[in-house]
Amino acid sequence: MFLGAFNGIAGAPGLGQQRYTPPVRTVPQNLSGTGAVLITFDDGTSDAYTLTYPLFAAHNIPATCYINSGTVGGASVLTPSMMRELDAAGWCMANHTRDHLDLTTLSQALQQSQIQKTVDDLTAWGVPDGALHVAYPFGSYNADTLAAMEDVSALSGRGVAFDEQFSLPLEDMHQIPAVRIRADTTLATAKGYIDTALANDTICCFYMHVIKSEGELDTYDWAYDDLAALVDYIVQTNIPVLTIADLYAVQSGARVIRQQY
Repeated sequence: MFLGAFNGIAGAPGLGQQRYTPPVRTVPQNLSGTGAVLITFDDGTSDAYTLTYPLFAAHNIPATCYINSGTVGGASVLTPSMMRELDAAGWCMANHTRDHLDLTTLSQALQQSQIQKTVDDLTAWGVPDGALHVAYPFGSYNADTLAAMEDVSALSGRGVAFDEQFSLPLEDMHQIPAVRIRADTTLATAKGYIDTALANDTICCFYMHVIKSEGELDTYDWAYDDLAALVDYIVQTNIPVLTIADLYAVQSGARVIRQQY
C-alpha cells in the first residue's frame, strides 16, 4: 500500500499515464536523524503542472497540491487531466475545500459539506488518494472544524504556522503546522528552513501558491528561479521530500520512501 503511493510516470512529463515502480530507500523510524521536507501548493493553479512539475520530475521529487475543487474549470487552474498525470507521477492531489471559505465562519455542518464535496470531486476525477488530506483555507480552523474532520474521516489537516517545524510522531495529524513561502521570502531564508530541519531532525512543511517565471510577483507568489535553486539545495543536502500522504504513512510506521535525485 505504501509503495503504491510512489508510482510515477516513465519518461518526461506529458508522455502518458504509464506507471512504473521507482527505486526505493529505507528511512529511520519517524525519520530520526534525517529530517524531511514537504512542498505543498495551495489552490490548485496550473503553474504547478506547467512550471513546477517538469522541474521536480527531473529529480523524482514529489509535491502536494491542495485543490479548491469549486474553481476547477476556470482559467489558470489544474484540470482533472493534469491532476491525473501529476498523481501518476507520485504527486498528491489533496483537499483545500470546495470554495476556499474561512471555515471558522461556517457551522459544523457547512464545514463538513465543504470538505466532503472536494472529497467527492477528487474521487470523481480519478485522484482519490489525497482527498482526505485537508489544508484549511487561510489556515483557519476551530473546534467545529476538527469535529467535521472526524465526521468525514479525514486523515490529516494542515494549518499555517508561518515558521514552525515539527517532529514525528505528531500528537494530532489534524493540526499540522506549515512554513509560508511568498514573494518576500528570500532564497536564503528558504534554505535556512532546510538547514534547521537537518540540524534538528524536524520536518519542514512548505506551503506556496503561484510560481512565476516572469513578471512582477504578487504577495503570495514565488519566483521560479528561487524554487529551482531551492530544489538544487534539496538535492545537495539529500533531505527526503514527502507528500502529505507519505507523511501520514511514515507517521503510521512505514519506513520506505522512493529514491529521489
